Amino acid sequence: MLKIPRIVIAGTQSGVGKTSFSLGLIRALTRKGLRVAPFKVGPDFLDPTYLRLAARRQCHNLDGWMMGQDYVTSLFSQAAAGADVAVVEGVMGMFDGMAPNSLEGSTAQMASILKAPVILVVDAGGMAGSLAAMAMGYAGFHSEVKVAGVIANKVGSPGHATLLKAALETPGAPPLLGGIVRGSFPELKSRHLGLVTATQRGDVEEKLDMLADGVEKEVDLESVMAMARQAPPMAGAVSEEKQPVPYRARLGVAWDSAFHFYYPDNLKALEDAGLELVRFSPISDRKLPEGLDAIYYGGGYPEQHAEELAGNETMLQDVRSFFASGRPVYAECGGLIYLSRGVEDGEG
Repeated sequence: MLKIPRIVIAGTQSGVGKTSFSLGLIRALTRKGLRVAPFKVGPDFLDPTYLRLAARRQCHNLDGWMMGQDYVTSLFSQAAAGADVAVVEGVMGMFDGMAPNSLEGSTAQMASILKAPVILVVDAGGMAGSLAAMAMGYAGFHSEVKVAGVIANKVGSPGHATLLKAALETPGAPPLLGGIVRGSFPELKSRHLGLVTATQRGDVEEKLDMLADGVEKEVDLESVMAMARQAPPMAGAVSEEKQPVPYRARLGVAWDSAFHFYYPDNLKALEDAGLELVRFSPISDRKLPEGLDAIYYGGGYPEQHAEELAGNETMLQDVRSFFASGRPVYAECGGLIYLSRGVEDGEG
């Protein structure tokens, strides 16, 4: 059994500020010298780019529907090894999953699998006593999910936060851990798949520190850590140290500002299977790396770099020759766009 302090950050719905709070919390804890292991519920590629930078540690996705409980606990225990605390950012509303009458794929399911206490983020603007009813409803909805505390976001003023704190002193209600006054968090811009990736923001470190400043000012971090430490020991033994497998093939992995949507555990699995991963840039490299046996094009935003990709004619010719040789090329998401005949960018 493993003792891993852990907390899940859930929202009543999308757009309440759980990503901003998660980033601020992780960076605030990191600034205190704690080693934070970040995780994201669901298949999202974008939030993890911010979570990784906030924690200065690789972020892993956890998905109860795609992975199943055994793989979730195994991956979690391995990725959280050596950390002082694991912070898991949820997805959508807390109980939103594959179907309205099922927890499968939801944040609540992940909290249940990990036996982790939940901090519920609520948009408390224009709300007072009703916060208690909402929080108690979420806390009592499922017996296997424990809502340990509430973060009230978009609070009107410190006085408003005092009213909300009093509301959650109702017997049976989870306590208020902090009230984030409206405007305390900087805005995180979004695109059609969610947030703009962290690598596309030149001010990302400044924004992360601003989020941490807001959390440190308004949130009881000691109470958050105390809740995380209350998580019980969990099954999920770390797999035995594997002997390195001799490389049996070279796999080119497209990796630059146009292609960077990859799950780290998938890449590790490829390496464990004996593939040498060789990164290259379809934007800036003139040719493919030498001696490749196969190519992997992941997702990203190639449409945002269409002119640069199309202008790299020597790379395109090398890719065509690779195809003609009969060697395998695997692509997904934006990688398929790159391998198509053409793409219509935002300007038509």
